[in-house]
Amino acid sequence: MKKKGGTLLQFVTEYFLLNIGMLGWIVAKKVMGQRFEDIFSKETVPILYSISIVLIFLALGMSVYKIISGNFGNKGSKVSKVFSDADKRKKEKSFNNVEMDNIEQVEGWSSVKAVRKRRFSTRDIVLMLVVTGIFAVFVLFRLGSHRVPETYQDFKVGEKGQNEIILNFNGKVNLSKIYIYLGYNSKRSISFSCWDEASKGWNVLDANHNIESAFAWNEVDFNNREFTSLGMVLMEGEARIHEIVCVDSNGNRVFPSNADNYPNLFDEQGLFPGIRTYYDQSMFDEVYHARTAYEFLHQLPIYENTHPPLGKTIISIGIKIFGMNPFGWRIMCAIAGILMMPLMYLLAFYMFRKTSTAFFAAIILGTGFMNFTLARIATLDIIVAFFVLLMFALMFGFVKALEKGKSLKIQFLWLFLCGLAMGAAISVKWTGVYASVGIAVIYFVNVYKYIGGYRNIRKQRKYLVKLAAASTVFFIIFPLTIYVLSYIPFIKVYTDKGLIQTAIDNGKLMLSYHSVTVFEHPYSSEWYEWLWDKRPLLDSYSILSRDKISTVATFINPLLCWGGFAALFHQIYLWKTRRSNNSVFLVLAYASVMLPWLFIHRTVFIYQYFLGMIFLVLMIANSFSHCLKGRKYMVITGGMSIILFVLFYPVLSGMAVNIDFVNQILEWLPTWSLAL
Repeated sequence: MKKKGGTLLQFVTEYFLLNIGMLGWIVAKKVMGQRFEDIFSKETVPILYSISIVLIFLALGMSVYKIISGNFGNKGSKVSKVFSDADKRKKEKSFNNVEMDNIEQVEGWSSVKAVRKRRFSTRDIVLMLVVTGIFAVFVLFRLGSHRVPETYQDFKVGEKGQNEIILNFNGKVNLSKIYIYLGYNSKRSISFSCWDEASKGWNVLDANHNIESAFAWNEVDFNNREFTSLGMVLMEGEARIHEIVCVDSNGNRVFPSNADNYPNLFDEQGLFPGIRTYYDQSMFDEVYHARTAYEFLHQLPIYENTHPPLGKTIISIGIKIFGMNPFGWRIMCAIAGILMMPLMYLLAFYMFRKTSTAFFAAIILGTGFMNFTLARIATLDIIVAFFVLLMFALMFGFVKALEKGKSLKIQFLWLFLCGLAMGAAISVKWTGVYASVGIAVIYFVNVYKYIGGYRNIRKQRKYLVKLAAASTVFFIIFPLTIYVLSYIPFIKVYTDKGLIQTAIDNGKLMLSYHSVTVFEHPYSSEWYEWLWDKRPLLDSYSILSRDKISTVATFINPLLCWGGFAALFHQIYLWKTRRSNNSVFLVLAYASVMLPWLFIHRTVFIYQYFLGMIFLVLMIANSFSHCLKGRKYMVITGGMSIILFVLFYPVLSGMAVNIDFVNQILEWLPTWSLAL
């Protein structure tokens, strides 16, 4: 440190952040949770934990960066002067002798100049890991409960005594509600009856009550009715019930006198959360995807077949390891969202060759709202987004291999990996097909440029034949093979068809389903409404008290949504006026995942804009990389994005929040309904 003009005083900022972080951690652990419950809600303590951990990570990361880079001095001082005049002349001389393979053209507003390419350094590794680690802390914090009812009893219509439950109570009890934790079968129809002592018969209260959600606490409201016995009769099919909780008019649990007749339905009463939130049960489309992942594992009849199977197979890995609980069915999606952070950093670095721009892109992605929310929900969109981003990153590697004149083996390696990612994306969700069209356009455009136009087709015939043969294998045979193999869980259950026929028949079913799925939904929005963040989707909504709610909302950071749309037009400008290769790549990628929605007329939601949002991040980064004060603008924009993420964190994460704060501060547009 002394050799490079450094002293311990240069670590004052890091020391201050570290101490504030440690102080916050101690306060949260030792003081707030015990003495200030009346001032701060218990949900505030975990937030303070998270902020403290972020500060500690930030302080450690900054210290490591300074030590590795040797950046100790203050800018402008004699100690911190990076190069003396002799050093500058020496560096210029060495720069002039650099091979042209290590030079690139960097476009700016004023001129185009040659600079030495930056290589991925230890500093990049540290920054990439720090931003990924901080994002992982936020994603994994209160991801979901590890404990839910596991024991169950199966009921089936058609077998005497096997489709009914009779609960007897000691005398008359006032039942306000009962809660039924339903197993993998959703939308069960149950008839509820009350025993009438006067007539010595059953009075039907609700002949056809629908219990909707699988792996969730379903509420049945009895409006404080008096019971001596409660009858429940399954009306059709079969049902798996894990637990039943009876609650009286005072909110106290009531235990049936004959609970021993149903030992698996009343043995896990302590797992009932009281107030149901996202943390303890399934939310939104988890009732389909998490359930189907469970069915794959246990070779049960498959309910959800409107998307290819691979995404649900990936979700099932978490269930296999951690069990059928919210944490278990969400963890693989969380990992996919976390892995997108280093993937975005790497793609942005090799696209722009600037550490600052790569770091900025990762921050914007992490604070863009939707990557965080979708990483905490067991649905397919974060998984397909990971594979789509990987596809384009690998295709970008192929494009750069062409530009540098790399060997055919190197080109084939990029194409091989890209084909595998493409197959995985298509096997998770058909939106991967849209992205594949963009990959194909980028591929053909760059190969055409590489061979020098159609006039050189004959001269390059040998190369083109090899490339065509390899591309056929990588982009047709491999993806189709992966897609068909993803149906192995189906043929384990339905043995009457072969693997290929199962994939074909289910493909027809999916095409038919998505072409006619049109219905009214309070949170649906058309594709053109995504461009300005018109309507968020509420994945979960719980009323905790008169003035507190818990909500999980999916939408885009307004800064990214609106700023990204402006950056899109700037990319077109850069494409036409400066022939920016990065702009061409990004516009084609964005168009491939957006244009198909012009011809799709089914009911859609804003989370389907996530693939487009990914490329908005890179568009903003590319726009700033062409600006003379780009680094300054990135600092301002990144800071604003972090502030907005912190501001909206309560409605993104499901933490307890004051309903007036949501209504008065967070609902920016009249179409935003974040608090019912």
